[in-house]
Amino acid sequence: MVQIAIAGGGPVGLVLARLLARRGITVCLIARAEPVGGFRPIALSQPSFALCESLVPIDPATATAIETVHVSQRHAPGRTRMNGAEHGLASLGQVIELADLSAQLAAGIEACAPELQRCTGSVTGWQASHASIRIEWESPEGSQNPITARLLVLADGGRSSPGQQDEADNAGRSGIRAAARRTAASERDFAQSAIVCAVRSEHGQPGVAWERFTADGPIALLPHGDRHALVWTLPHEKAARIAQADDATFVETLGDAFGSDLGRFSEPGMRQSQVIRSRRAPAGGERVLRIGNAAQTLHPVAGQGLNLGLRDALVLALQAGADRAADPGSSTFIRRYERVRHFDRGVTVGLTDMLALAFRFGGAGSNGLPGTLRGLALDVLDQCPPARRFLARRMMLGARAIP
Repeated sequence: MVQIAIAGGGPVGLVLARLLARRGITVCLIARAEPVGGFRPIALSQPSFALCESLVPIDPATATAIETVHVSQRHAPGRTRMNGAEHGLASLGQVIELADLSAQLAAGIEACAPELQRCTGSVTGWQASHASIRIEWESPEGSQNPITARLLVLADGGRSSPGQQDEADNAGRSGIRAAARRTAASERDFAQSAIVCAVRSEHGQPGVAWERFTADGPIALLPHGDRHALVWTLPHEKAARIAQADDATFVETLGDAFGSDLGRFSEPGMRQSQVIRSRRAPAGGERVLRIGNAAQTLHPVAGQGLNLGLRDALVLALQAGADRAADPGSSTFIRRYERVRHFDRGVTVGLTDMLALAFRFGGAGSNGLPGTLRGLALDVLDQCPPARRFLARRMMLGARAIP
């Protein structure tokens, strides 16, 4: 018996496990052993990065500071710049590869014993009762193992949901279709994919992140060492075609889409194309909570997905640590947590969706009313420091500041 079992060994699950163990709460982390594959850059807000650094030392060589964010439209007026100095900070955030962050958060996790134990495998099912939840997990060798907890936290991006019992109708594995229908009802399909890779520019500016809105979707260029981490949003078919192009064609197409601010692009890395959807998962159910991408996935336009997930983990750990004698799987505890997180989640998801749709409607390069209004909004933001600071703080801290 442990107080809390966590499914998922990504940054959100690892941060939650360490925060709970630090507060003397017994935890079992159930996570797969395979490392994160491919190039997956993430932008951590400065408060999120500080939270991770409070748990483990982050190697400076793996993180690149974002000192300034430049936002503009392609083929249309309007721009604004946000920088850390306006907030008394050296940077607005840090760019780090997901694999590097996960490996550093996982390193030395054995030192958290006896409160924290780690099981290598994946959750395959669970059954809740009045006082506890019995969790089945499968090892890499295929053996089935049980563990009992007060609360199961799904922090695995939703991987455990298919095949689990349908908590609403208690139908076990026969409830897969019903669960899928509820999840699908909360999805927003943007009909876009994101090309992700590393790329070099002729006139790269250290510490500057670029967000350029185009008629096809936003192009984000994040500082990453002496290169950029590119996240390029396009319609599905166009993204697939460009991602498969040869290097010369790819950088030429990128240059045409982005413009000449950074000069010529070169040396693109291996490219990945990922379908973009915004999703809100159904409630976790009896003695089950979903956090991070298992609870919600966001459009990458504002880079808020992981930051929101880390705030999920922090609030849950603070609530559990405030009264260690309380039952963390009780309906009272779960309702209180969901109530506290409702505002931040709703505002962050809503703002991200609004940005994605607003800059897509009518095309960012449109000479009509939509493009003009967007350009005016960016210029007003640039000339109004209080409004700019307010937006930057919401991007860093969420709807509610991190305690």
